[in-house]
Amino acid sequence: MNEYEYIEYSALLDQYKIDYVKKDIWLTVGTPIFDNNWLLFITVRPLEAVSMLKEVLPVLQEAKVAFRILKEQKLHYQLNEGQIVEKKGEFEHVLDFAKCITIYTSSVDQAKTLVKRLKKITSKFNGPEIIDALKVGKTLYASYCQMVKKDNESDSKLGLVNLRKSKVPFKIQKKLSHIIGRKRIFGKYFIPIEILRQTPKGIVYKAINIRRLSLTWCLLKVGRSFAFEDHCDRDIRTRLLWEKKVLEELSLIVPAPKVIAHFDRKHFSCLVLEWMTGDELLEKVKILMNKTLWKDLDNSIKKEILSYYFQILDIIGKIHHNGYVHRDITPTNFIIMENNEIGILDFELSYSLKDSVPNPPFQLGTFGYISPEQKAAFIPTIYEDIYSLGALLLSIISDSDPEIFLKENENNLSEKIKELTGSHLLSDIVVLCLKNDPLDRPNSTESLKTMLLKYFNEMGQHNYQKSLLTNAIAV
Repeated sequence: MNEYEYIEYSALLDQYKIDYVKKDIWLTVGTPIFDNNWLLFITVRPLEAVSMLKEVLPVLQEAKVAFRILKEQKLHYQLNEGQIVEKKGEFEHVLDFAKCITIYTSSVDQAKTLVKRLKKITSKFNGPEIIDALKVGKTLYASYCQMVKKDNESDSKLGLVNLRKSKVPFKIQKKLSHIIGRKRIFGKYFIPIEILRQTPKGIVYKAINIRRLSLTWCLLKVGRSFAFEDHCDRDIRTRLLWEKKVLEELSLIVPAPKVIAHFDRKHFSCLVLEWMTGDELLEKVKILMNKTLWKDLDNSIKKEILSYYFQILDIIGKIHHNGYVHRDITPTNFIIMENNEIGILDFELSYSLKDSVPNPPFQLGTFGYISPEQKAAFIPTIYEDIYSLGALLLSIISDSDPEIFLKENENNLSEKIKELTGSHLLSDIVVLCLKNDPLDRPNSTESLKTMLLKYFNEMGQHNYQKSLLTNAIAV
């Protein structure tokens, strides 16, 4: 596990004798006034935060304006990585991405004065782009706050609203999200056609490759500068470069996309990958299960679904055999291609066991699939993937999000899985993979495969067992 000394931002407030109130992850100064006022946001790299605060705090203190800052540097990294989320019902959304400081102005005149002063003193710093606010300086943003009422809600709530440009009292700069989102071509040869996913760290496109007039589909992963930065001065650019290196090796061994190109620009980094046509694993499984409990499925359907899972075990086994841990095994990272074979995606978080790099390993992962030791930033082992494979199997047989399923059935997990599947053996396999102690889990994908073959015996699928043993990819 990697230990760092993180800076407490409260020490800077104490240094300037500024009173504050602690609440959740924030230190709040003064009494914020929200309705019909401008909010200003400052984004900054955590490694530059102390220098920036030393210049900004005296200005805010002199203006006697209410504001809030994060409690400490570790939270700052988490904020800039999109780790801090707010849950509404079954859905989560990233909370206040990159908004290290929020300033609650009390009038238009105060907002204009502060923008003028802060724009100048923050211009020497860098930070990830804030994509849901107006850019009024290099790292300075603004949003207008007022009571709004949504069509499906009875009460008005505070919200950020878009004003006509003529009503904005500041000069608006181009936002990076527009720079990326409106580009008609990347790297001379790659034309974005469709946005597949957009997050604070960047955008994933389906695009056309016109290099050498090939006119073929490709995948563009575009990362915003300074997003997902960690304490080792690495950001999304570093991750994309690492994914390129890993794919150049592993795409020759497992069905993963080949690298077409990689390039850096001032505001973003871009990894261009081969397009893999197919359906997401979980969508295919949902169609096959058709809202039927696993125990009530016909054995032929179970056989088809688990045949995909066996392919995944083969793929992950090959990755382990070649000295890597994937570390992001989720349904969205597997597709079923036209030949009914599984393809694997997304190697940003992967780790080389043979070279012990990246050092430290990249953090994050997908909640519900990420192991306890990966959350704690321990040195990766294959047991991280074994845990995730157990969570993946749980998501398949329960037709639910494993994070929600595990929380709801924490005290009776084994019994609940038995109830859904009608199988003690299948329940034991999942529970074993999800053990908190890595050494209590199966020690390889081959061990996991052997246990699952016993489940096929339980279903009476002797011929299928023989086929799997004959055709399984050697690891």
